[in-house]
Amino acid sequence: VLIGAGADMLATRLEDAQFILIGEEHGFAGPPEIGKALAAAARPYGLRHHVVEVGPIATAWMSDILPRDGVDGLAAALDGRPLALPFLNMREDAELAKYFLDDRGDLWGVDQEFIGSSILHLERLEALAKTEEARSFVAELVENERNAFATGAQTSMFMFVAGDAEFAALVTHFAGHKEALRIIKGLRDSAPIYQAYARGENYKSNAERIELIKLQFMEHYNSSRGRAPRALFKMGWNHAGLGTTYLNMFDVGSLAEGVAATNSLEVLRLLIN
Repeated sequence: VLIGAGADMLATRLEDAQFILIGEEHGFAGPPEIGKALAAAARPYGLRHHVVEVGPIATAWMSDILPRDGVDGLAAALDGRPLALPFLNMREDAELAKYFLDDRGDLWGVDQEFIGSSILHLERLEALAKTEEARSFVAELVENERNAFATGAQTSMFMFVAGDAEFAALVTHFAGHKEALRIIKGLRDSAPIYQAYARGENYKSNAERIELIKLQFMEHYNSSRGRAPRALFKMGWNHAGLGTTYLNMFDVGSLAEGVAATNSLEVLRLLIN
């Protein structure tokens, strides 16, 4: 429930807010708890979507588990899979996501696939393999990834080493398989972000990540039904602002402002730290 100092002021802004952007310092319970109260208050105005700082493939995996097994079930599914899911591996963030899924809403995963999520995705590809050749190829990738995480060998992890040859082989092994090719594309879009970082090209890594976030946000937005779909974002504060960031780039927060303006609606921003 939205109560306390400032609640009335925020409530008056909700009717005209196509997007609610919560910028946070990650790892604290307050932002997702406030987000849940805002989502409930904005529900009568058609708020149905939650933008999360998670890759779309991992988001889809989680969206199957949360409504069925709850927050504790998600925790059990993540057991033994370090770094498989950022942010939503914390209880309050998972409860916020579950609120939307339980209320006939959905989650828009807009980030790159996280470094540890490759274990989830490669295991899924192994399960989807139709031929022994494809299964054997992916099984070796899974084993290598498990060993890399077990030993802490970051430079041996899939996201840091997978190149054109590996992705071309995966596409060949799973030709015509819609789900598998979607997973492969998610990994392929994400790997260059980590590899640029590993080369010390931090600006390039961040720039590619921001462009991917904006692209995937618009893909979700354009595929949503109804006019001017409304969404609550909860992301790092640098993504949620207006104007150029410290990277001298326009992040998704600025894009959201433009989208809302085309619909004669507003953006409500909160910085919580």
